[in-house]
Amino acid sequence: MATNGIITARALTTSGIVRTRLAGEIIRAAAERAILNNDAVVRTYDGGDLEYRLGLMDAVTIEHNVSEGQEVAIETPAFGSVTVPLTKDVAMMGITDEARIRGDESGIDIRQLVMDDAVTRFAAGINTKIVNALDVTPQTGTSFDIRTESIYIAIGEAQSMLPDAAVITAIVTGRQGKVEIMNNLNKVSYGGATPGAPARADMIPGLDIPVFATSAVDQLDGDAIYFVSNQVPGVAWFPGRVKTDYEFNIQTGTDVFKISAWSAAVSNLRQTSTSLNQGVIKTTYTTT
Repeated sequence: MATNGIITARALTTSGIVRTRLAGEIIRAAAERAILNNDAVVRTYDGGDLEYRLGLMDAVTIEHNVSEGQEVAIETPAFGSVTVPLTKDVAMMGITDEARIRGDESGIDIRQLVMDDAVTRFAAGINTKIVNALDVTPQTGTSFDIRTESIYIAIGEAQSMLPDAAVITAIVTGRQGKVEIMNNLNKVSYGGATPGAPARADMIPGLDIPVFATSAVDQLDGDAIYFVSNQVPGVAWFPGRVKTDYEFNIQTGTDVFKISAWSAAVSNLRQTSTSLNQGVIKTTYTTT
């Protein structure tokens, strides 16, 4: 079925069990490759097929500095739930007889190329779903000039907008946005705010907040920076069922391999008094 990690022709045309396993491997590889499918950005809930019922409850009140013999009131927080529908992403991959023959002649496994491309495209889809969820109803931070003002000021403002005890766990931006953030951090000083050390490629010095860059942000809003707390959570990720189908089209001489994967990214599970996402603050930057 597979030799040295290469998916063979036989593997695509044997039992449904084998094809299901291959589809599962593709989706797992895509989940690993999707940069935003990270615990710093999302909180993951497993177990749904076509929908997921997520339980919610009011915040629990903690009584502090309770004196000896003091009675503490019994609290009964309200419980509820929300049903999250999972939507389907589909890859329809066709390999013609001619493509297969050319691959055999040149020693190239066409099927492996198709599978690798499917991993990349499913991963991009995961990133897009998560970014779209980040952008649904975020709180809005103050826009700033990223080339003259310290990003530490923007981070501090975003942190002040989170619920008590929650912290920023990730920064999500576009590819150019990450370049601007790293350049910002590596400058010497900004009006009294001085980074303690040169910035690593993926981390805010002194705060250990990872910075994630994806083209999905560039496509949505290239000047956006999202400050995210997975503790609220800002975005919840729901991976669902994976299904595979195969057929050979005898009329066109084409192997058709179909993968369907259900998932959802949902935000705003906990809202501010103005119905904004407690766990996401969106700031835009300018450059001069």
